[in-house]
Amino acid sequence: MQPVIDIQLGVDRAVDALRCLVTTTLPPWSSVVLVDPEYFDVQWAINAHMRTADGALQKIDRVLARQQWSALRAAYERLGFRTLVMPAHAGLCDQVFCANPAFPFSAPQGGASTVLLSAMRHAERAAEPGLMGEFLRAQGVQVVLRAEGATAQEGNGDLLFVPGRNVLLGGIGPRSERSGLIEAAAAADAPLVLFRLEQPDYYHLDTCVAPLNARTALFVPEAFLPEDLRLLAALFPKLLPVPEGEGRSVMAANAHSPDGRNVLIDAAACATRQLLAAEGFEPVPLDTSEFRKAGGSVFCMKLMLFAGRA
Repeated sequence: MQPVIDIQLGVDRAVDALRCLVTTTLPPWSSVVLVDPEYFDVQWAINAHMRTADGALQKIDRVLARQQWSALRAAYERLGFRTLVMPAHAGLCDQVFCANPAFPFSAPQGGASTVLLSAMRHAERAAEPGLMGEFLRAQGVQVVLRAEGATAQEGNGDLLFVPGRNVLLGGIGPRSERSGLIEAAAAADAPLVLFRLEQPDYYHLDTCVAPLNARTALFVPEAFLPEDLRLLAALFPKLLPVPEGEGRSVMAANAHSPDGRNVLIDAAACATRQLLAAEGFEPVPLDTSEFRKAGGSVFCMKLMLFAGRA
C-alpha cells in the first residue's frame, strides 16, 4: 500500500514525507477521449457556475458550443494525440465533461491502459460511468468497476497525476470523498497527496490546480488552505499563481498541458497566458465560454489515456 499524505499527519511530517517519496515513472499519454456535445446544456444546477448572478440557470448557445468543442478537438490533434469521440446520450447534458466518469492510469502489473469507473455524487450524472466504461472497453481499454455502494470519487476531476511521476493529487470536497480517492490511488499503486476543497467555485481539484510538468504547477491561491499550500509547494518547486480574478471568472486553472510545454487554456485568461509564456510555456488559447457556464473548461472536457496495450 502506497502512502496517503495530508495534514492529518501534521504539516511538517507531511512535507517531510513528500520530500522522501521515491516514485516510479509513468508512460506518456497517447490518446484523448472527448464526448460529442450534441446534448450539452444547463438543465440543473449542481455547481456554483451553473446559475447567473440573479439565480437563473445559464443559457447555452449550442451552435457556439459545437464550434468551441471542435476547436478543442483540433488542438489536441495538432499536438499529435489520437482523439476518440464518444457519442452523446440524450438526457445527460453534463456528459461532455468526460474527465469525471473515469480515472485513467497505467496498470501496475503489465502497464495496460486502464480506467477505474467513478461513483458520481449527483444522480443527474450517475449513468455516465457505465456508458464511458462500455465505450472504452470497445476501444481496448481495461475497465475496472467500483464496488457496490462505493463512496463518491469523480475521476480526473479530483485525481491528478504529477506529470511523469506515479504520484496523485487528490481533492476532498463536494464531489469526492477521502475513501473513494484512496481506493482509486490503490488501484494505480500510487502515493496520494490529499487537499481540502472548501469553496463552492472550486468544487473539483482540476478547477484550482493544473500540474504542467514534474516541477511546475499553475494554481489558484485563494482556493487552498494555508497548510495545503505548503504541501503543494513541497510537490512542485515552481508554483505559478493564477492572477487575481482569472481563477473563478475564466477558470484559468482548468488548463491542461498534455506534453509539458503546450498549455491548452481558455483564451479569456489573458494575464495567465502571459504568465505562462514568460515561464517558457506555449499557451494554446481556446474559447470555452459556453462550457464555463456549466462549470468546466479545457481540463474537464477531456479524458487522457496512457500509452499501453490499448
